[in-house]
Amino acid sequence: MKNKVGALSEVSSALSDAKVNIKAICAYGMGNKAYFMLITNNNAKTRRVPAKLKAKTGEDDVIAVEMPNRVGQLKKAASTVPYGFQLFLI
Repeated sequence: MKNKVGALSEVSSALSDAKVNIKAICAYGMGNKAYFMLITNNNAKTRRVPAKLKAKTGEDDVIAVEMPNRVGQLKKAASTVPYGFQLFLI
């Protein structure tokens, strides 16, 4: 979607209106485009929201990990990722 002031508010409002809970988010702007990567509590409802915002969508498998805020925790978590699993974004 277009990178503009209020884009995050539009996305979060649309999801809230659809009764979708955001469990995790990564959002950033690059040039004139805004990107939102979400983990939600309801994929089916989430899929319907971008059409209202005129936004392009995609869906990927993810691994979500909760870690204590201590040195070395990412190293510990990364060592459990299966061999041959390719990471695209952290």
